[in-house]
Amino acid sequence: MGQSERFRTAGVVGAMLLAVGCQESGGAAAESAEATGSARTAASSSPAVEKTREQVMSDFRFAAVGLGEQLTITPLAECTISALALSLDPMGKEEVVHIVRRLEKRGWQLEGEVSPEGGTLLSVGKWDTFVGAGPLPDELRAQASPNTSGLTLSTTGACASRPPVPSTEAPLPPTLPTTP
Repeated sequence: MGQSERFRTAGVVGAMLLAVGCQESGGAAAESAEATGSARTAASSSPAVEKTREQVMSDFRFAAVGLGEQLTITPLAECTISALALSLDPMGKEEVVHIVRRLEKRGWQLEGEVSPEGGTLLSVGKWDTFVGAGPLPDELRAQASPNTSGLTLSTTGACASRPPVPSTEAPLPPTLPTTP
């Protein structure tokens, strides 16, 4: 499988695993988001560790050592990263716990409980990472053959603020107060 095919497969499989995880979790995602928000508020008094996109990708490589055939990391945007490890062997809770423990060594905090099927959430600074593992959907097995399962990490962070772009439109005239 060529590198471009591997990236395409990684993106498709990652998206499918995320979709399956979100469907299986149902209302748990909303509850997890609420719990994460309250946990963050409580933890906001401690200084947050800020990481760059490159540091987050390095953390993913560190966390995935020994899992799957190879970790494919795809930076999708300045503040969005997707990573995927495919495997011939079933992947599940043991592999998610492995990822969580290794990311914790790098300063990441578990938000809630480890749940490979419904997704596990970790955070550090302004980055939130979803970790999920499980069998590949039937429609992707042929494309990812001979692999039968995978582990995905999907993260988003706060994008760096940019200065406002000057408008090409003419400014509106000021509104003058009216006298009665």
